[in-house]
Amino acid sequence: MQKKFLIGFALVFSVGVFAPGYLVYYMKTNPASIPTLIPYFIFGFPILIFVLVIGFNIWFRKGMSPSNKQNSYLLQNGEKASAKILTVEDTGITLDRLYLVIRITMQVMPTGRNPFSSILEIPVSRVQIPRPGDMVQVLFDPQNPQSIMLTQ
Repeated sequence: MQKKFLIGFALVFSVGVFAPGYLVYYMKTNPASIPTLIPYFIFGFPILIFVLVIGFNIWFRKGMSPSNKQNSYLLQNGEKASAKILTVEDTGITLDRLYLVIRITMQVMPTGRNPFSSILEIPVSRVQIPRPGDMVQVLFDPQNPQSIMLTQ
């Protein structure tokens, strides 16, 4: 996750800083090219930076969200269970200044099976952060109990 952020930041930073610097250098060495390069400064770089930032956000968030295949599989084949939240930890990741990505450790108590512990990282609203001791409903894969999702 952090590696993806650093790659995206390096890409946006390099385009936003080094490319204009190179154009300034090019204009100093070739003064006749100044009138043809001005539109790049006015229109090109802001558009390029905007596209890179939007693309980076989509790429980064795609890695953050749970897999749609896993969720649809759990919705079709998962077993329902109650779970008690044991710990809630902040991962330090914030999405849109509104959502925190938290790590929840929970004790899952399926009917007719032995309880087991599971860890889940999910984005939550800053005003709806679960607390240790809260009971939640989950779906889990019977063949792989660590594959789990919240249903409420």
